[in-house]
Amino acid sequence: MWDPPGRSYESFARRLPDHLERLGALQVNHRPLSGPRPWDARPDAPGHPQDLPGRLAELREMTARLPRT
Repeated sequence: MWDPPGRSYESFARRLPDHLERLGALQVNHRPLSGPRPWDARPDAPGHPQDLPGRLAELREMTARLPRT
């Protein structure tokens, strides 16, 4: 699916619709190019939606007790 280094994103983007079609045929839950489906939304997820300052504060709290190197 991915190109070797030095190839273009456009090359990947041309192959992506076919790949997504295969994922759909295999019933693999994936995010379509049109965006998330209604059942993919996670309104119950902590911090949803969250702005950047809120997320940074959450990350500071989560990492506060990690040893500093």
